[in-house]
Amino acid sequence: MSSIYPLLSHEIHRLHGQFVDCQSQLTQLAEHPEALHDLRVSLRQLRSLLRPLRHFPEISAFDAVLSKVISQSNRVRDMEVLVAELQAKQQATLYQHYQLQLTSFYRLLAAHIETDIELIIQRLMTLPLYWQHHSAVLPHKKLEKSIVSYYLQHQQQLKHKLQSKQPIDKHHLRLLVKKLRYALESYGQFLTINTKLPLQLKKTQDAIGNWHDRLVWLELANHEEALQVLVTTWQTELQHHEHLADKQLGKLLRRLRE
Repeated sequence: MSSIYPLLSHEIHRLHGQFVDCQSQLTQLAEHPEALHDLRVSLRQLRSLLRPLRHFPEISAFDAVLSKVISQSNRVRDMEVLVAELQAKQQATLYQHYQLQLTSFYRLLAAHIETDIELIIQRLMTLPLYWQHHSAVLPHKKLEKSIVSYYLQHQQQLKHKLQSKQPIDKHHLRLLVKKLRYALESYGQFLTINTKLPLQLKKTQDAIGNWHDRLVWLELANHEEALQVLVTTWQTELQHHEHLADKQLGKLLRRLRE
């Protein structure tokens, strides 16, 4: 079994490069369609890597910064997805209207998170030294055991939710699925897992995401009359994607039981 600290240092170096790339595109988000998505993926990957280590005060404070940037970008990402949907539905007038809003959102977001992205990049440069210091304080075997315990706890939490007779909050389930999926990406080599589980987590996340998109759009249409033209279509699609999400959740439960 590989030591945990070299893995942490390697992953931090990789993520540092990703954040530098994201920073270079921050003021030109409109010209880089995947830039915001890539930034949010990098943020989630970093949070997943650090989540089992949040008992360290420095890591807890750093995680709060990452969480803040994700929260600040949520509305912009929702608008990106809506604009893509309007383009796919060939709603040219609506597309142009919301694309203008999105461009404005990009400028505001870049101004709000510029300092935090710089802070994240600087912090990533110092974290390898932080690991070196704590490798003497917290032996890698103990940290590996903590990571395995963390993963098993979240796996059982997700399994329990799927088995519950209570009504399922699909959006909450999607967040649990994301956490487990990113945990496997970060620490899979330290875990004993069903080899088919990562792909099923991805399929489930995507299926619930498609359902949740329609839910968000329908809620938005309640307040924005221009979107009423798509309400009937979205209601039909919502039912379809809810059915697909339920099927994937059932498959996921079977994988977790194997």
